[in-house]
Amino acid sequence: MEGRGFTTTKKFQGIACTGKVMASVFRDNRGVIHVDFLPRGASINNEYYCRSLSDAHTRLWKKGLLDN
Repeated sequence: MEGRGFTTTKKFQGIACTGKVMASVFRDNRGVIHVDFLPRGASINNEYYCRSLSDAHTRLWKKGLLDN
């Protein structure tokens, strides 16, 4: 955009990415309740999902947002 009052003197350097990250986020109307990051090389299966739900339930219970 030279000639229109803009100069392009800065060049940006790329940062090496480590790859994709999978996160499960549980939230309610007040905000984020629980965030769980999937380990590299793992996939979401029944065991992982049940553990993640159990962790989110435990955090809700500790915050006093559940009755039992």
